Amino acid sequence: MNLRRLSFLLCLLALTGTSAAAPTTRSVAQDFSYHSSACPFDTTALSALNLQCGYLTVPENRERNDGRRIRLAVAVMKARKPASGNSTVVVLTGGPGAEALSPSFLRLAHMLLGNRDVVVLDQRGVGYSKPSLCNWFGTTSAEIRAMNLTEQQAQLMDDGALRACHDELRARGVDLSAYNVIENAADINDLRKALGCSQWNLAGGSYGGQLEQVEIRNYPAGVRSAVLFGPVPIGMLGGDNVRSFSRSLKRVFVLCKSTKECARAYPDLKRKFYATINALRSHPLEVKVAPSGSVSQTYVINSQDFVDLIFEMLYKEGGVSHFPAVVNAFYRRDGTEVGKFLAAGLGGSYRITEGMFKSDVCYDAPVSRSHWMVEAAAHPDLESIGFWNEVCDYWESKRATPEELRSVKSDIPVLVINGGLDPIMPPRFIKRILEGFPHAKHIFLPQGTHDEPSQRTGGCLRSVVNAFLTSPSSDLGASCVKDIAPLKFSVPEVSKTVSTEKTSVHRLPLGRSTAG
Repeated sequence: MNLRRLSFLLCLLALTGTSAAAPTTRSVAQDFSYHSSACPFDTTALSALNLQCGYLTVPENRERNDGRRIRLAVAVMKARKPASGNSTVVVLTGGPGAEALSPSFLRLAHMLLGNRDVVVLDQRGVGYSKPSLCNWFGTTSAEIRAMNLTEQQAQLMDDGALRACHDELRARGVDLSAYNVIENAADINDLRKALGCSQWNLAGGSYGGQLEQVEIRNYPAGVRSAVLFGPVPIGMLGGDNVRSFSRSLKRVFVLCKSTKECARAYPDLKRKFYATINALRSHPLEVKVAPSGSVSQTYVINSQDFVDLIFEMLYKEGGVSHFPAVVNAFYRRDGTEVGKFLAAGLGGSYRITEGMFKSDVCYDAPVSRSHWMVEAAAHPDLESIGFWNEVCDYWESKRATPEELRSVKSDIPVLVINGGLDPIMPPRFIKRILEGFPHAKHIFLPQGTHDEPSQRTGGCLRSVVNAFLTSPSSDLGASCVKDIAPLKFSVPEVSKTVSTEKTSVHRLPLGRSTAG
């Protein structure tokens, strides 16, 4: 099941140390080059970032090293007046396959990381890097979802497009086994050397946090410190999606119920959520979506689309804030209101290069069909976001070795930040990571999400992160965390709340709730 098939609607998506074990590397020989170039994206509104762009050329497969080369697109934001000790930071995006060289992501990285050189890149197979593995798929999937198809029909068309992408890449000679976290880590190490840094700092979230751990394990000498936002443990990408999503939902239901304004505006939110899933199974909702400046399109949203939509919403604070209102609009089958939510978007945009996503998860995310079936049986209403990927049966046969999936043990200073509402990285995963870093600093945000920092937490986290990067071994000054304002739900005015609940009518009957 494609975990991001409604992304086109949301726009949501957002000091020295030692390693305890010998690093695992693909190649010890220097075989890379770097050249400056014009930035491959529009920089008109980015003059404040002081950008310098270029391409890193590396072997496609360092194990084979048959002469095939790939190019990684790089942007460096040069500090105009760097403070003493503000060493370079490389920012690693998630996904895998999330594109980084966009104005919105560059501004976020610049805002967060202060007056120091900041390096951002589209990882191998992604975005402006060459080759880019199926970066057109998001548009194709959006076109498929705009059709009035059953879930099975839409899935067959998605699968057909993916297989066509796979076959095209193979015909071009692309070695799909080389697009994985191990080669990605080697790329980061080569980029550091190409830019003349003896050491630098790492910062990244989700899959980017997993990539940081592999970098620390395989190339510890080049890492000064690391900041990990909602990181994935090595070998656990997507390993517990359904269970983690269920946990996040329960916490949001409780939070709404315990918040006076949300409880008053959206009573019985849990029951309405599961009743909506049941209703959409037999009666999908037709919605017209007209993003600003775009032509209106009609989408038919079924139960699995709805579940996927909510799953992605819970990644971001803006999505959590609007979650009760969106559920209520679906429950009332108010297509106009749903269309407005989708057209407006609920947070910053991100794009995934689908082929890189498939290549990486098929290589180093060893989730079995049996595991997915256990999760699906425990949470049948949420099974559509389960992470067993049938595409891996044909995409690429090679898999990560046990050594490549080994957890990291290191004294390198790290700062780990995670949120209590995160729908994909539960606390037990974070605990597993912290066990490998005995001197780690940890910030837990009870009402935080997966895509931190948010607008609510950004000021505090910017201060904490920059203090850590300036002096990673010093005590962490994080007193501002306790002063972060509570998350606010988007609720209608009191005068509208009563009429919204009393005058709503269901154009089609809603099913009974399956929730306990």
